[in-house]
Amino acid sequence: MQLWKEYEEKALERFRRANGGKLKDMILWTSHMTEPEFLHLLDPEVYTVQYWESSTNKQLPNLVKQGFQVIMSNYDDLYLDCGFGAWVGEGNNWCSPYKGWQKIYMNNPKKYLAAQGVTDPAQLAKIVGGETACGQSRPGIRTL
Repeated sequence: MQLWKEYEEKALERFRRANGGKLKDMILWTSHMTEPEFLHLLDPEVYTVQYWESSTNKQLPNLVKQGFQVIMSNYDDLYLDCGFGAWVGEGNNWCSPYKGWQKIYMNNPKKYLAAQGVTDPAQLAKIVGGETACGQSRPGIRTL
């Protein structure tokens, strides 16, 4: 993880130089780096985390409690590449069922946080938006 931290620091410095010395918000997807044991390696004043886990994963409350702004892309509600046949193997793909507009529309990060004990308005306000995601493995003109 130290190597990853060094990479992030160098990338951040290159971004700062390319941006005339200004540091804008950096977006980092959830990964091992955003797990509780490594989260201290990131600065919540610099990084916004795009949350790519399930709505019940314990990373979500941990991120807002540590002061990170979060863009929700929880795959159980906001991943459009779900509900089709398995790309490799048999049966449905890993994130089935298909996510219809109703499920996407009802995505409620504050409800998910409250279910995990987060009710502080300042922490709830760390959810700054959401974005549906779609991988390249399955979608196409006949599947969207």
